[in-house]
Amino acid sequence: MTFVATEEEKAQALREAKEQNLRLDTADTSVDPLTEERQIQSKYVGFLGEIVFCNRLHWQRNYPPQFDQCDAIGSMGRIEIKTRTKHFSPILVRECDFAVLLHYFKNEKGKECIALVKFYSRNYLEGHKWKIWITEKFWNYYLSLSLTPS
Repeated sequence: MTFVATEEEKAQALREAKEQNLRLDTADTSVDPLTEERQIQSKYVGFLGEIVFCNRLHWQRNYPPQFDQCDAIGSMGRIEIKTRTKHFSPILVRECDFAVLLHYFKNEKGKECIALVKFYSRNYLEGHKWKIWITEKFWNYYLSLSLTPS
């Protein structure tokens, strides 16, 4: 399952990334050692994944983000959405009913895309101390199953 982001979705994600970066602006690099540009890009990727999947799957997105709140609500409950540009593990998630791991990339035409890597059940997350663990081999395998645009 792969979706191409619309211009409106990209603009919204960038606007929100800049807005949230201002809320967390500090000179203390121990809070976030990334440059401001990289902080915004990281937030952009995460917000774009949330926006695209919530729009396509008709989930209610919880924005602005709150410390004690999952990213979205769907028919199956509270959802944590994690979007990455490459394999990374483990990924900490908030307590929720399920989590979804997404991959951000640009396709051969330069379009920004969001692809499903894997869904994780509450049972899995509880058993793994609210962390998503995935090997690079499985990351690549799951992506190979979902890289067909919808």
